[in-house]
Amino acid sequence: MARLVSGRLHVQTLPRHTYSVKQTLKSAERLVGLFRLLAPDIKPSRLCINVIASWHGLKVCEVMHNDTTARFQGIATRAVATYSTAQILSALYRKCSYIKFLMRPFGASQDVASSPSWSSGPTLASLDRHRIAMIYLAQAHAYKTNTTRVTAASISSSWDATDLAGIDHVGLTKDHLSRLVQSFDYLPGLECQSASLPRVLYGQSSSSSLLQREQDRIDPLRDEEDYALWLPRHFASNHGSDAIDFQRALTFFCRAQNDLEQIIISLQDVNYDDDDVASWC
Repeated sequence: MARLVSGRLHVQTLPRHTYSVKQTLKSAERLVGLFRLLAPDIKPSRLCINVIASWHGLKVCEVMHNDTTARFQGIATRAVATYSTAQILSALYRKCSYIKFLMRPFGASQDVASSPSWSSGPTLASLDRHRIAMIYLAQAHAYKTNTTRVTAASISSSWDATDLAGIDHVGLTKDHLSRLVQSFDYLPGLECQSASLPRVLYGQSSSSSLLQREQDRIDPLRDEEDYALWLPRHFASNHGSDAIDFQRALTFFCRAQNDLEQIIISLQDVNYDDDDVASWC
């Protein structure tokens, strides 16, 4: 696959070890080793290690960024399942290469406007605005550090893509991309936003300084205990949806890992225990 695509190749560390720095580092090191074994002629700088944005996962980003040995040098990192200002601040501070936001909650419909079966459409739309605002703030601070790129995926509608114009990358489904192209055909006056600070920040200095005010209030970056005490307050925002969606995301990733392990087991002629199977993933 590395020879068929351009850009970086993203691989996920084992979500089962989300709350362990040691095990997540071990998982990342194994992924790097497999990459070098299977594609020795591909530059390691094309590899990006994805980690769940817990304190432990973000700490792994810092360790990999500061590594000066051949183990992780030049390899990018991406913090996934990012929902709160505490996670944003920590990811920026620890020099994660990417921050990934998931717009749509796990289990929600792909498009609110076209899916009346989703009973909480207005709630989901409000959540989209909340997430978009968080992405704008992260992008503003990322421009200052010039080390982190902001990405978004699992959007709720094609119009979210236009609202997110200016960030580094937006993941779109085929349907959303088609609708977005059609919207430009019907609205020839609609122009693309240049890659600069998101337009919502202009004239909103109070909002754009939110992360700075929070960072001045308390430092979540010193150790795990400080971060653990600070995080729940920010996960409680927007009626607790951030905390719920983070747990849903983690559960989803863990189930995917379990399913993959079951597939591997089914393909083996002999039975292996869970530790053996986990070491292959």
